[in-house]
This record gives sequence, structure tokens and C-alpha cells, in this order.
Amino acid sequence: MSYPLRSMEQIRGDILRDQANLDDSVDITSDSDNFVRATGVAGAVEGLYQFQAWQTRQIFPDTADSENLRRHAALRRIFPKPAAPAGGTVLLTGTVPSTADIGLQIVVGNQRYQTSTPATIGAGGTALVTAVALAAGSAGNLADNTPGQLSAAPSGISSQVTVVSMVGGRDAETDAELLSRLLDRMQHPPAGGNTQDYRSWAMEIPGITDAYVFPHRGGVGRVDVAVISGNAQANDDEIAAAQLNIDTERPAACRGVTVFTPTLKPVDFTYGVKLSGTDGDTLLASLYRDFGAYFDTLVPGAAMVKSKADAIVSNSRGVGDSIAASPAGNVIATVNATVVEWLRLGTISLYTLP
Repeated sequence: MSYPLRSMEQIRGDILRDQANLDDSVDITSDSDNFVRATGVAGAVEGLYQFQAWQTRQIFPDTADSENLRRHAALRRIFPKPAAPAGGTVLLTGTVPSTADIGLQIVVGNQRYQTSTPATIGAGGTALVTAVALAAGSAGNLADNTPGQLSAAPSGISSQVTVVSMVGGRDAETDAELLSRLLDRMQHPPAGGNTQDYRSWAMEIPGITDAYVFPHRGGVGRVDVAVISGNAQANDDEIAAAQLNIDTERPAACRGVTVFTPTLKPVDFTYGVKLSGTDGDTLLASLYRDFGAYFDTLVPGAAMVKSKADAIVSNSRGVGDSIAASPAGNVIATVNATVVEWLRLGTISLYTLP
């Protein structure tokens, strides 16, 4: 049972009651000197109660203020992760054999990116280079094959480019995310290199939001760690940083560690529907939202359960009847020595039932 904290009015009432009990001739009306003094004392006592309540909250990480939460975390060598820039690849086009040094700047909307490898236009008239966002944060993430433009195109290279992929950008870690890592460490303290330790080491890297450990996947004594950034793949810089961190921390007896990001496997859906009180576009927008929420719960290696997808459609507003045309059954993510698949939402197609 929690200790009941009394309000200023209750404390003042207690003081005035005690005074009246000691001397029934004491004036305790609202315009009396005793009432004024009791009000001042009650206000000070209430402040002490509030301070003690605040102090108590700081004892426990899950109720502590931001500053003291960080102190709790620092005692376990856990520190807030800064924002991480997005990284990926860019496809350049031009005339053979035009070249470009690193540092080309690419503009996509309000975001700017910079190439980190030199380019030489090959026989196909293209060159693939790596690039990184100049500003850290999730705003730098882009959909695959987004068009962009070079701010200053070198001779022989087109100013129009295609950002093939740009992922891994994350905003600075929030207090809630820091608390989650701290509680995870408190509930799973370091244990000399068990499965949880590898996850914790990977999660120390800015931009990586979760990690999944597969012991002995590539052979006895080997550990594989799949890392992700939000609901997308981690980029090459984040993977390399996690690999270095784990190699530094892992036990010497471990035969080897491979850090990678899972292979995305889109799942497409086709449903026949009979509608009432809604239209196809409205239903489709609703399905993309609800299917997206379901796929957000799927971790790398997890299967898509068809009955859950069917329930989303049949329970949608305005759907009187529905038939699932594809997929025919549960979709299984492949997990073996060479690949770990991560099921992601693909396209949703609808047709009208008679």
C-alpha cells in the first residue's frame, strides 16, 4: 500500500484541529492569525512531502526523471545513443569512362547526401557508389530507387541519379528507448558471452534498434547476429560498427561472429471482397495501415500467419464478404546457414466479388 500524501488543506486542518484540541478558546477561523500561520506551515510541509515523493521516484529507473535515468544507465555503462545518419548506394549514369572522386553531393528534396567512394562509369554507362546522409536522423531514410540530383555533376556524368537504397537513419535515442535497454541489462546481466550478451553488444550501436542472435547457424561455436534499424534494414556502417563492437567484447572461445542485416522478403496479397458502405480506395488505405501494423510485429525469421491476415480483411469496415486468392497459406521465412529472411508487407490487390 502506498503512503498517502496529504494536501496542504488537509495538513492545515490537522494543525488547526490540534490547536483547538489543546485550547478550545483558540480562534481558528479563516481570518485569524492562527489560520494564517497554519497555512504557511502547511505549505512548507506539503513541499517536503512532494520533495520526498520526487526523491523516491528517482530511486527507480522506470520512474526517474531524464537526468537521473541517465545516471542509472551510466552506472552500467549504458549511454544514450546519438542520432545515426542514413547510408546506402546511389546509381550514377554517364559516358564511358568518366570518373568522379568521393564527395559528390546529392539532393533529394530537403535532404543532402554525399558519396563515400569514387566512381568510374563502366561499360553499361553506370556506376554504383556508396553514400551517406549529411544530417543524422530518420529523415534521411528514403524509399528504394528514389530519384535525386547531383548538386554539381562532373564532366561526363549526368546530374540525374537514382538512390538505390538509403536506410539506417535514426533519431537520437529517447528516454523510453534508453530505459528499455537499461531494464533489459538489469534483467539479463552480462553472462560471459551467452545469447543475450551478443544482442546487448549489438544494441549499443547508434542506429541499431534490435538484434536477433542465431547461435551455431553457420557451424558449431559460431554466432550470427541479425541487426535492424527501426522497421528497415541496417546500413553497412551500422553493421560494421556492430561487428567491431562484438569482436571486441566476445569471449575468445567463440570461433567467430557474423553480423548482418536480414534479407527482406515482401509478401503480396490478393483478396476478393464484397463491399457495403465503403469504396475500394478507402478499404485499400485501411488495409495497408492495418497490415503494416501486423507486419511490424514480425521479427526476422518469423512466419506470416494467413488466418491473421484474413481476419484483418474480414473485420474491416464495409467488408461484407471476402475470399483470399493469395497467398494460399502461411508464408514461412527461410532461416538457414546462408540467409535469414524478414517478411515485409508487399502489395495488396483487391477485386470485386459478384
